[in-house]
Amino acid sequence: MKNKKMIPITNAVMFAMVMQDKELCRQVLETLLQIEIDHLEDVKTEEVLKPALETKGVRLDVFVKNSTAVFDVELQMTNTGNLPLRARYYQAVCDYDVLKTGAPYQDLKQSYVIFLCPFDLIGDGEVCYVVESAVNGKVSEKYNDKCKKLFFNFTKFASCDNIHTSALLKFFASGQPSDDLTKRLSEKVVENNGHEKWRRENMTLEMYVEDRMFEAKQAAFEEGIEQGIQSGIERGSFQKAYETACNFLNMGFSLEQVSKGTGFSIEAVQEIADELNADK
Repeated sequence: MKNKKMIPITNAVMFAMVMQDKELCRQVLETLLQIEIDHLEDVKTEEVLKPALETKGVRLDVFVKNSTAVFDVELQMTNTGNLPLRARYYQAVCDYDVLKTGAPYQDLKQSYVIFLCPFDLIGDGEVCYVVESAVNGKVSEKYNDKCKKLFFNFTKFASCDNIHTSALLKFFASGQPSDDLTKRLSEKVVENNGHEKWRRENMTLEMYVEDRMFEAKQAAFEEGIEQGIQSGIERGSFQKAYETACNFLNMGFSLEQVSKGTGFSIEAVQEIADELNADK
């Protein structure tokens, strides 16, 4: 990996590749949820679920089940302002996938929707916000709909009471391993970075900027970009930059980085990010 920039765990494609390792995925889930998981079925990444032809489909980053629970893990690098509603819909779609026609409601599994983010969703300074159904403002064991949503701000890893969860969040924040699990995750990241074909197909933003910056700036994208997005106008230069922006957003780059690499304004990149997240 000498002279090559390491693609981190917070890259969307890298995250999916690492989480395809069933044992690593199980341990990550155990560490985040602080529960024991005896086994997992096959881990599915970029899983597309569509309840019915006329309903909105979603693309889940990591979707996995076992005999008692279903887990959806989302790596969310930008705050799009719609995560609570997305989490609600994702959980509903996961339930639809689990419950077969004619099956009793008792067959619904415990459902976890987990978002890993580098920002504070609520703004109260917590490392994790756990959302459960409440009765008259209180969570009650007598009302158990088996649904739980968790929003982690991995930049607040130092505030986490559990040392293993803190180490895992720190790895997402810094890429630095500090316990057995994060060392194994780091080894998997290094291993995946060693796949030259994959690296070529998922080149870093810096490489793109170096090769294409002049071309991107030439097209004067700023004028009429937002109008183009809204009206669906397809011009060759616009479409090319639009697709590049989508790829970079899916790879986990920031709005500022995508703006720099494509010539789009920050506002236009935010609109593209909103469209992508709406399609998930």
